[in-house]
Amino acid sequence: MGSQTASQPDIYRPLANFSPSLGGDLFTASSVDKSLIKDGRREVHLQIYDEYHEQIDVIKEEVRGTLMDATINPNEKINLINVLDRLSLPYHFENEIEDQLKQIFNAHPNFDGCDYDLNTISLQFRIFRQHGYKMSCDVFNKFKDINGKFKETLKSDINGMLSLYEATHLSTNGEDILDEALAPKEDEFCNSQLLKFAKLDYNLLQLLHREELRYLAKWRKDRELTSKFPYARDRMVELYFWICGAYFEPHYSRGRIMLNKVMYMLSLLDDTYDAYGTFEELQRFADAAERWEVSAVDQLPDYMKLLYTIILDFFEELDKEFSKEGRSFRLFYIKEASEQERGHVASAVECFANQHGLTEEKATNKLRGMISSAWKDVNEEWLKAPVLSRHLLTGIVNIDRMLEVIYEFGDGYTDAEHLKDHIARLFVNPIP
Repeated sequence: MGSQTASQPDIYRPLANFSPSLGGDLFTASSVDKSLIKDGRREVHLQIYDEYHEQIDVIKEEVRGTLMDATINPNEKINLINVLDRLSLPYHFENEIEDQLKQIFNAHPNFDGCDYDLNTISLQFRIFRQHGYKMSCDVFNKFKDINGKFKETLKSDINGMLSLYEATHLSTNGEDILDEALAPKEDEFCNSQLLKFAKLDYNLLQLLHREELRYLAKWRKDRELTSKFPYARDRMVELYFWICGAYFEPHYSRGRIMLNKVMYMLSLLDDTYDAYGTFEELQRFADAAERWEVSAVDQLPDYMKLLYTIILDFFEELDKEFSKEGRSFRLFYIKEASEQERGHVASAVECFANQHGLTEEKATNKLRGMISSAWKDVNEEWLKAPVLSRHLLTGIVNIDRMLEVIYEFGDGYTDAEHLKDHIARLFVNPIP
């Protein structure tokens, strides 16, 4: 890369000077001895790992027994399912939860005739809708006054109003009844065994996630991706955080690793377009990518030859991996270069503001309204989806949710400082 810059000193490159990764060298050395990842699956030969599993198995059977106990009333079971959701434990009981909710909903679709309070009704509504059952929003009518507003007396019901607020996030188009809510502090009940279960499960998952990060850091280091392309954002850990928000369960280990590699390569390619390559170079790169063959490398400048070869090798590797399972994998990532004064593509807010003649603040508020409306569309389609499709859709919807976490305070991918505490809690610090 240096030789090319020396031979063409007048080339202007829109360098962005991106900040370093939050992870740094944190995961370059193994944090757990005698650990190994093979084909995306983890083998750990440690006593603590086995101890976690033994304790978890005991508590799992207790919880499973409670879920399937026919003597427990439906409302208590829904409350248990809610606690499991809060603690990210449902993946241990997917079939049991689905069976119980199906039985309860078929027997009491709207809990007609039940004199439940606002907290209970809102909780039932949210749990059913989260699991694909379209409980009618008419269940909230009894909490409204003669003017169609929620009764003023409900404002003193802290838990009830919080539950109602959470229920609004599962509303669909036309359900205006759910557009009024407050968000006070919640006092969630959870028994000690479930808390212990959640703690053990969290720490066990953290061991797995940490080793996946170690493996990915080694993969990046072996290919010298950060040193060969210093102009690009090094966001391996931040990408892993994003992906974990969509698929955190142990059985998605291989998928997390593959997706992280793909997204890292796409990010590298994106920064080549937005933060380094000239327009002419990018045109030549796009032509080479369309050909997708090694011989096309001859038309590229030195640094792009290296990038192009790495990308070809990477996707060839993925293609072979999938071909072993009777599938084929191809990905072509070509985008048009568009430059602003600082050399980056315009943000969605800037584009919207320019298109409609708005200030940045007004454009942001308009876009937030559009996002809120789009979530109602997502909720509506979620309720229409069959059970098997929802397993696939869960990850997709979770990726959208992670977008709000990462971009809540601006471009959290480029400047990820506000993610630092999240990353430390998830991948560094176990629960004591």
